[in-house]
Amino acid sequence: MTGLLRMRKFASALLLVGVLMAMTTVAATAASSNHSKAKFSATSDIVAVGPGHLLGIPGAFSTTDVDVKLNRKGDIKDITVHTVDEGVLNDAWVGGAGTNIIDCSEKDDGACLATDTVVLGSAILSLHESTAKLTKVVVAPGMFSTLVGPVPWFTPDGDPVETYAGKLHGKLRGAFTIVGGAGPVLGEAKLKIKGTATYACFAPNPVFDPDPNLPPWHPKNTPLVPVPTVSSCEGEDTGKLFLPVILDVVDKGDFKAKPEEGEVIVGDRELVEIKGKLRVTVHSDNLILDFFPPDVFVPAPELDGTIEITKGTAKYVDLD
Repeated sequence: MTGLLRMRKFASALLLVGVLMAMTTVAATAASSNHSKAKFSATSDIVAVGPGHLLGIPGAFSTTDVDVKLNRKGDIKDITVHTVDEGVLNDAWVGGAGTNIIDCSEKDDGACLATDTVVLGSAILSLHESTAKLTKVVVAPGMFSTLVGPVPWFTPDGDPVETYAGKLHGKLRGAFTIVGGAGPVLGEAKLKIKGTATYACFAPNPVFDPDPNLPPWHPKNTPLVPVPTVSSCEGEDTGKLFLPVILDVVDKGDFKAKPEEGEVIVGDRELVEIKGKLRVTVHSDNLILDFFPPDVFVPAPELDGTIEITKGTAKYVDLD
């Protein structure tokens, strides 16, 4: 009798497990059919790197906090720069092609088409905060690149300008926005900075008055003017900016965006997450020419930069 009772209990338990497994399978199938996903990679050309407010980014105001370390001989050993509201813009902001999707694969029909709407031809804006250290610093007289070659760099008062070159490494974190056919997708990016740079100290130009009819190097179209040495930029709240004039870096990291419900609708589906690996490459021999608002912006020929997205994933939920 006891054995029969145990067999009945065992059979009942098996039946319950089977029912639960069936229910789980049905639920998983329903959830799966309600979602779609695309995997993609993309690239875009960079046209501007610099203080966010000088690039015309709404709400941005860039500042730098500089800490200079000296060695026993009194020479500069390293310089740490904490920058707030540094901006990066792709070419779509000045009428370029915007972001190009290199490849896309989809698990469900329509996911790549939706990703085209979100990403293809999009404008990209990064507004971030960074801390970077310049090491093995070489102090030298500033030389400004022109069409006829390098010329000595002087302040408006005629004082020579010092520049500070070295290896650069650090981290950045901030807003990463993709503005495509589905509207803005706001996310966050985290990257590690690695490369070389040459910095100088700048002050606001009191005669700055943008005029698109004048060349970009005209004093009225130059929002910043150099000051002689880094000492004017050292510390907090100086009102001046310690900025790279020559930059050669490869920043690597990732980005992720999770729009609010109803924020990004693409046809019959809604974007719930987009993420991927980022590789940002910037090379410029004359970065100061990039500090112009979009309404007077003329891309500096010395700037060569790209934003690459790899292992990108866009996830959607069906609205039907």
